[in-house]
Amino acid sequence: GPMLRLLCLRYGARRKENLALLLGAAPVGGYCLAWLALAPRVPALGWQAVFLAPLMLTGALLVAFWLLVSGGGPQAQPDGWSDKRRSLGQTFRYLRQQRLWPMVLTSLCLGLVKENLALLLPALFVGFMGVKPETGSWFLVLSPMANLLGLVAGRALKRPLMRWPARGLAGTFLAMAAACACLALASGIQAAGFLSLFLLTALAYLASCIQITYIPLAHQSENLISTLVGLFDFANYMGAAFASALLGSLLARGALQEVALLWLGVCLAAAAFAAFQAGGRRGQSPAHAAPE
Repeated sequence: GPMLRLLCLRYGARRKENLALLLGAAPVGGYCLAWLALAPRVPALGWQAVFLAPLMLTGALLVAFWLLVSGGGPQAQPDGWSDKRRSLGQTFRYLRQQRLWPMVLTSLCLGLVKENLALLLPALFVGFMGVKPETGSWFLVLSPMANLLGLVAGRALKRPLMRWPARGLAGTFLAMAAACACLALASGIQAAGFLSLFLLTALAYLASCIQITYIPLAHQSENLISTLVGLFDFANYMGAAFASALLGSLLARGALQEVALLWLGVCLAAAAFAAFQAGGRRGQSPAHAAPE
């Protein structure tokens, strides 16, 4: 939330499409660094050593930010920026007027799928593809590749996603539901299981990019970018926390199809919430409503 707000304050509305892609690409680089460069060295260095890299990177960022702040520099003159201020009650009224509460529910659903998918991915590969447990952990390297595919899809669709983010989110959740259906039917078929998990991971990352970048950016003129990102993130991790124990117990019992069917139902519900929000934008005056 603060990062997106700072970038918008610096660069303004005209470059907000690129800002969404920038923030979507940054975590992919972090995943690659963690899983491809650091994780293979854990046996030799110990797991404690892996935390030295974030420490050094954070220290370098601290120095960079300090130099930027102490050195002053040219002041940005962003277009489309707003300095509106709202009380908590006024913020809630805006969320209700703009029918943004369904987006909070989609974030809850996304967290139930996306965060637990990343957490349980090795176990899912072991269960759905029958690979050995020690081999399943190496499939983690496929996660950043799938995320990169989701990011590329977001780049290709950035114009319609900026104009109709809720519709794009509904369509993405429907595609995730189709991937979950294939996963439920892929029992014993390694290629189908792999492809389904790969596509589900990519689509979940695309949904996340829409949720925490394109939708908040549509409300830049109301100075609610950081508020919306924080609200959506909170709901996302609440969904992940609520479902992690349930999904873990299902996987422990070997109930793989039940996991896929649970995700299928969640994705369909999220698509319905997003479609409801998209339908609520029609017929409203652009002067009184942010883009969809």
